[in-house]
Amino acid sequence: MDLDLFTSARPPTVRQALHQVRAHLVASNIEEAEVLAEWVVAEVLHMGRAEVRASFNAPMDGDPWTRAMQMVQRLGAGEPWAYVCGWTQFRQLRLTVDRRALIPRPETEELVEHVLHRVRAHALRRICDVGTGSGCIALSLACECPTTEVVGTDVSAKALELASNNSRELWLHHRVTWLHVSPDSPVPPGPWDLIVSNPPYVRTAVWDTLPATVRNWEPRVALDGGVDGMEVIRTIVREAARQLCPRGYLALEIGEDQGDDVRALVQTYAFSDVQILRDTGGRERILIAQHSG
Repeated sequence: MDLDLFTSARPPTVRQALHQVRAHLVASNIEEAEVLAEWVVAEVLHMGRAEVRASFNAPMDGDPWTRAMQMVQRLGAGEPWAYVCGWTQFRQLRLTVDRRALIPRPETEELVEHVLHRVRAHALRRICDVGTGSGCIALSLACECPTTEVVGTDVSAKALELASNNSRELWLHHRVTWLHVSPDSPVPPGPWDLIVSNPPYVRTAVWDTLPATVRNWEPRVALDGGVDGMEVIRTIVREAARQLCPRGYLALEIGEDQGDDVRALVQTYAFSDVQILRDTGGRERILIAQHSG
């Protein structure tokens, strides 16, 4: 990327920096360039966006200016903002995120909300988060329900490193246990009161149609669910049926067109009271079922 605009005899003001960052993002065809430019400047100055607007005439030099240039280059290359800035907000938690794990989505926050409702209503204690990634689900449950015992599992050792680091940064390392598991046995021995997962559920054939910011940057193992998008889901449902306690709960994030298939699947493993819940966009994205064993 041509960064000649960043070269001047004197440091730019915050207003000038914001204008130049926005111009480069627009030139790189980055969506929502105006908002993203404010985020870049706010991040390097350790300010909120409102503070940035109130500091337009202040100079911006030294390390913040260098970091802004680096961020613009990375965004111009298509890297997602969460990876560029190195963190994302998930419910009450500020989580470190990088290419070791999927960037947490709003739909997963909704999954956690539904899980929390059942944990509190039924005094559920032992919880397993399968495919924990950044640890967003496990850490949120540990943070918001202090009486729970939470285990997070993943097939990726690198993802578990990230989740463990997040638990230490959030002072939740004493509340969550991390386990490296195999793809064939992603659920450790129970009995568990609740098993929750945001598994890979994208069909392999759909992969090349995903936005470049997803397919070129986020870990495919966390997204690609095989030919029909159900390969990992089948394994989790099978193992959950073995490891849940009697009347234990299974909660899954699913693809918006998978509700009927996942409902039929869990019913073959003696799950009852199967609910397919819609997200705030009206799409069927969450399954919650109770085991009859």
